[in-house]
Order: sequence, then structure tokens, then C-alpha cells
Amino acid sequence: AAIEVTEVTPEETTDAPESEAKLPESEADNIGQAEETELPAEKEEDEEESKREEIKNGNINGFSYSVYEETDENGNIIRYAEIAGYEEQDDKKITIPDQVTVDGEAVPVTSIGDSAFKGCGGLKAITVAEGNTVYDSRNNCNAIIEKETNTLIVGCQNTVIPESVTSIEEYAFSGCSGLTRITIPTGVT
Repeated sequence: AAIEVTEVTPEETTDAPESEAKLPESEADNIGQAEETELPAEKEEDEEESKREEIKNGNINGFSYSVYEETDENGNIIRYAEIAGYEEQDDKKITIPDQVTVDGEAVPVTSIGDSAFKGCGGLKAITVAEGNTVYDSRNNCNAIIEKETNTLIVGCQNTVIPESVTSIEEYAFSGCSGLTRITIPTGVT
């Protein structure tokens, strides 16, 4: 069975006894506070970040993007584009491209920045171009899913999470003002 998450408005809340409604003081004090811990994985990610070089940035169809260049272990130069931001359009629909053209060269879109869709809470439809090698929007789900990990990374108010999704990024629905109901498949961990 799937887990269903429903938005609860103040009128729908029930009056619970005070002992059930409050967190213990020690837990309540920690809400919203992050512990500062350096993890080895973060160091590796920072090292990866320093190996790439931004060579160009631009805007196309409401997207802002950066093109990066890095050298692989065999000495080959690899170029890829990262969607860095999006200016929400009137139609509230987006299509993630499979590539951008830079100086006459097709550069594959293989990355989406962490805050690329910040402030796009009104999105109603999300699709990914069929030729994109990293992301898809399978089953017309209105979301961006990373193919390799089956992770939903960006959703919108009309997202239907496919059964094949196994995880959801932490802020996948952040700022999604029109979302009132979502069903999470049981395979999501």
C-alpha cells in the first residue's frame, strides 16, 4: 500500500490533549537547528567541484545554465551543462532540455543545480526531453527523476510519483504552493 500525505488546514485539526500535542522540551529546542559535522563524502564532493571549470553561462527558454569542462582520468575533456535556475513562465510548464547549444556545439544537460527551481512554487507541469541521458519524467509524472538512482529531485503541484521511484530529494517539493495532496509509493525509502 502507498503512503498518502494530505495537507491539513487549521480547521481540520483536532484538539489533542496537551501532553500529546507538544514535543518534549529537549526535542522542541532542536527543531530547525543543524549540527555542524564534516563528512568524508562532502570532502570528496568538494574535490570533484574543484576539478570542473565553468567555461560559459547563458539563458534559454527561461533557464539559466552553466557549461562546465573537466578532464576525465584518461585525459579526455568532457563538457556538460547544468541548469542553474529558472524564471517561471506564465504557462507554469517546463521542459528540461537534453542539451544546450554553445558556440555551435551541442552540450548535454547532465546536472540540475540545488536551487534551480527556487521560487517556482506555481509550476503545474514538468517534463524532460526524451533524449536526456540523466533525467526523465516517466509516466507523465510531472517531476524530474534521476534515472540512475530512481530519485525524484523536483516535483510540482501535479506530480504523481511513479512506483519505480525509490527516494525523494530532501527539498523536491520545497515552495510548491499549489500542492495539496501527494501519494508516496511504498518502495520509497
